[in-house]
Amino acid sequence: RLETEAAMDLMDQGILLRIDRVVGRGGNISLWQADSPEQLDAALQSLPMAPYIRIQVTPVMKHRVQIAYEARVAQRAR
Repeated sequence: RLETEAAMDLMDQGILLRIDRVVGRGGNISLWQADSPEQLDAALQSLPMAPYIRIQVTPVMKHRVQIAYEARVAQRAR
């Protein structure tokens, strides 16, 4: 319950964007957005389960198809 509340607080702050379970095995995949590696580290370390979990960070950026799609959606909304 503490982990859920901490994660939802990070979602409210716009740092934790999404969290999903991995089908067929334990663990999660999460999408985070931070202004710096230090901010991400602080957010991850703020989780109550941080001392007991293995965290792997893979930096990603939006694909050009995602950018084009978001532009199209925004244009339709006008």
